[in-house]
Amino acid sequence: MKTESDYQFASKWLRNIFKDAESGNCCAQLRLGLCYLFGNELRQDDGKAFEWVKRSAEQGFAPAQRFLGEFYEEGTGVDRCYTLAAQWMRRAAEQGDDLAQLMLGKYYSEGKGVRSNFEMMFRWFRKAAEQGNVFALFNLGVHYFFGRGVPENKAEGAKWFWMAAERGYGSAQYNLALCYFRGLGVFQDDRKGFFWLRNAAQHGHIEAICELGRRYQYGIGIEQDIEKAKKWYLKGYEEGSEDAEFYFDEIIWRQDHEENDIDILRDEEEPAIRRSKKQIRYEKMNHKRRRTGNKTFSSTIPVNQTKKG
Repeated sequence: MKTESDYQFASKWLRNIFKDAESGNCCAQLRLGLCYLFGNELRQDDGKAFEWVKRSAEQGFAPAQRFLGEFYEEGTGVDRCYTLAAQWMRRAAEQGDDLAQLMLGKYYSEGKGVRSNFEMMFRWFRKAAEQGNVFALFNLGVHYFFGRGVPENKAEGAKWFWMAAERGYGSAQYNLALCYFRGLGVFQDDRKGFFWLRNAAQHGHIEAICELGRRYQYGIGIEQDIEKAKKWYLKGYEEGSEDAEFYFDEIIWRQDHEENDIDILRDEEEPAIRRSKKQIRYEKMNHKRRRTGNKTFSSTIPVNQTKKG
């Protein structure tokens, strides 16, 4: 299945992978398929990636079966087919692959390749969760907390958030922080709320970063500290958050306004009222804040996480 040019210019490591794959080694076949998929030392080729992964999957290798399911789901090197995606994902899930169990649960939740069935969704999410899969733990928390496919149970949802948070998942840490701040499913406790909010922010969770900055800025449940607020907003800005940029600008604008003690709306040289760029950004930020309201829970269920495994 390899071409002469692929083999001729391959490194020694890759030549060994070629030889092992050609001899039927399922691990080598999967590795070679992924080399073609990601263009690692080979010209990127979805078709060849599919063929090598399929050869590995047909030998019963669970990780390859999971990848093959993704190939069918996304139409990578083959026509998209959700039914075949679910079939291959099930084969991997039944062998105990936690990422495949997560994906199969998602298929049952969305009715993708299978008939929608929340009972089966919970079954596969639980199997993945029992192996410590943080995405499955978080998904269970979301479904219980918001009553998706099951009666709403804030306490049960908070419990699953806590298990995912303990394993370092930022969205779960953020949700758990809000649970403690608001007393939802747990006893209200600002100290624990700040503990989990800081953890989520340190993991780069954008909403947590902005919320932590906001609480320092206005002294919500903690002593006001403008410099710490600026520090967290700046971190959020560096992570690409427009909200953090607006909030940081708000602080700078207020500080400039207070220090200069002038009316920045007045322009004595022209009769028309002119506004500074900072004030325009400040007004846009306030408009966005009024439109979006208070911070909400993270409820987006992660998808297509298997390649990260």
